[in-house]
Amino acid sequence: MNAVNAKELRRKHLNQKKSNNNGSGHERKEREQSPTEQKLDENTDTVDTTDISDKTLIIGNSILSGINRRGLNKNTHIKTLPGRKIKDIRLTLDSWDMTKYKNVIIYIGGNAEGGDPRKAYREIKQLLHELNGHNCAVYLCTVAPRRDADVVPLSDIIKQRCAIY
Repeated sequence: MNAVNAKELRRKHLNQKKSNNNGSGHERKEREQSPTEQKLDENTDTVDTTDISDKTLIIGNSILSGINRRGLNKNTHIKTLPGRKIKDIRLTLDSWDMTKYKNVIIYIGGNAEGGDPRKAYREIKQLLHELNGHNCAVYLCTVAPRRDADVVPLSDIIKQRCAIY
């Protein structure tokens, strides 16, 4: 075989479509993306400014940064406020146009109000009172268990306040 034929064979080989059978003899189909996966390619962390009544806001401390946005609706906005207290969450919500949200999910962290249950009770009461005027459903999450702090009293307060509203 001369040099010209070897180059021509290499060129033909490189231009051929590669086999898709991994040596098994069965052709492997290219996997198509599902509609959900196609939507996930879009940025789901943006807030649309149009008036959509099915928007959801998830707001709370830094534990929310671990939320996998992959399965969330594109109209879901996550706002993390690391190290903030209940009052800070309330003030943040006061500065926003809450009429754009149908659902508001609030996660209050275990360090809320420095462990003072009476102060936490008052702050949660005020937070719920201020959100009561908006046409949105408010969900308060109980505090995730921790090894370094007793969060049961705070979770109990959250449950008490939710039972009232």
